[in-house]
Amino acid sequence: VQTCALPIWRGRFVPRGLRDGIMQLVAAPGFDPRKAYRLCQQFPSVAADVLKAMLEKVGRPVPEIERAVEVEKERDASRLYANIRPISLAVTVTPLLGLLGTVQGMIIAFYTTANLDAGANRAAELAQGIYVALITTFAGLCVAIPAAMIAHWLEGRILRGFRGVDDLVGAVLPQLERYENKGQIGRAHV
Repeated sequence: VQTCALPIWRGRFVPRGLRDGIMQLVAAPGFDPRKAYRLCQQFPSVAADVLKAMLEKVGRPVPEIERAVEVEKERDASRLYANIRPISLAVTVTPLLGLLGTVQGMIIAFYTTANLDAGANRAAELAQGIYVALITTFAGLCVAIPAAMIAHWLEGRILRGFRGVDDLVGAVLPQLERYENKGQIGRAHV
């Protein structure tokens, strides 16, 4: 369970202590899934969640273990991307609001110009409506462009984090193949 709503920093995704500890267990002869599970409990993170889901399936066929990994990764990814959705919404909605203001400004410009008294300065009235139209378009883009950049950056951090998780899973999975069909080491036993 994550303590941070958006653990995009590498240490929150794959803590160094977890990575180093797992790699030591993988390098040592006789990989012990129980030690790996306890190590995951010490370092709550996305990687720990995925590895625990994987370790809880030890003894099951490898495709079942791989499926448990994918399910947990999808769950964590969904939770992480949920935090980016409001930013993505701003990317989509603010230009539309700017466009709405543009249309409003043009309506004002042409309505006012069409209903002016004879001899009134039509250019000045038209310019006022166009000014409103341009300001609202500018404001919408001023919000949308930075929001798009932030959302893209955050999504990149999440993708990099999951690559780190995949690297760790890739190191552990071959160690679990020798337990296949030899009885499950479930949560109660770990």
